[in-house]
Amino acid sequence: SFFAGAKALYAVECTRQGIVFADRISMTAGWQDNIRQFLTTYFASGPGPMIDHPRAYFAAAYALYIGLFGGHPLEAGRSYIMLPDGVLSLLPLEALVTTPAYTPDPGNWPFVLRLSQVSYAWSLSTLHLQVLTRGNQAGFSGFFLSRTRSLPELQAVTAEEEALRGLIREGSFYTDSLATATAFRQSLERSAIVHVASHASGGASETLVGAGDASGASGDVEAPHVELFDRPFYPVQLADLASAPTLVVLSACQTGNGRLVAGEGAQSIARAFTAAGTNTVMSSWWNVNDAVTAGLIKAFYRGLSDGRPAATALRSAQLDWICDPGVQYLQKLPYYWAALHCQGNPAPAMRPFSSGHLWYWLVAGVIVLFLVIMMARKIRLS
Repeated sequence: SFFAGAKALYAVECTRQGIVFADRISMTAGWQDNIRQFLTTYFASGPGPMIDHPRAYFAAAYALYIGLFGGHPLEAGRSYIMLPDGVLSLLPLEALVTTPAYTPDPGNWPFVLRLSQVSYAWSLSTLHLQVLTRGNQAGFSGFFLSRTRSLPELQAVTAEEEALRGLIREGSFYTDSLATATAFRQSLERSAIVHVASHASGGASETLVGAGDASGASGDVEAPHVELFDRPFYPVQLADLASAPTLVVLSACQTGNGRLVAGEGAQSIARAFTAAGTNTVMSSWWNVNDAVTAGLIKAFYRGLSDGRPAATALRSAQLDWICDPGVQYLQKLPYYWAALHCQGNPAPAMRPFSSGHLWYWLVAGVIVLFLVIMMARKIRLS
């Protein structure tokens, strides 16, 4: 857990045994503005700066890792739930690098992602509730909108839907005109997993405003929302849900970003789902590449169908992406894969949903059982 001050950062590490480490990290004046500039340059402004200056990104990412964890490095193989503060609420820690030796291929960079599993929470109190609260336990509802009114077409949404239909045999799929705000609201109250692939807006984006703008916005700002076929869905509409999903996957832009509030973090769409009772929310900090996201989402659900916890399934999908020789060099840069992150309970309890993998193993098990019986009979007869 981090507590941010003007010239210091306080870090506390807890395990099930209690507090195991605490430190006061001295920071230079304006350190939060420096991180804000890092986020704006390499993530909020699109992939261009990272593509054009990968070595500069690598050096800055290593400097941030040393600044945050140099006195107490993350341990290999451990799973961490980060409770950030201030602008750290928007920093993808898994995209930082742990050693200074630069190599041209980002597929070989020493990302935190390779070292440890990282997920996020807003506070110990919200995390406690997300672990203990029982969300909806069965059912999948997916909303896939490649076109919404006058917004640009999302060409990879169709591929994302087809991939999930191949993995999830029993579920409700709402495509374009069927993906209405009413259907979305009803699905939130009955499904364990609700997936949205559409346009979205995080409203006031903290990384895109000047450092001196304490409000996080200037002038008229569009309210955070998710685009559905007939009308946008706003976070305020989550206030009186009778029940909430166990897992919400927001496969859209800036659903984890928003105006920063002292002591509360980013007031994002993802935060609103947490407040409404959702155990785990997967969202994005910046504008995602829809083709890359579709590939990551497919691998994420394959992990879920194999029984992996949500945060583990996402990490495996991202690791597979940067290690895949078929993925383009540029798309292994963190801009493309690090936007998606898990907030809340990293291992929400859900009944396994029916999937192609589950059916495959069921058939395989029946065949193996049949062969064992036949061999046993043959042995007895001989």
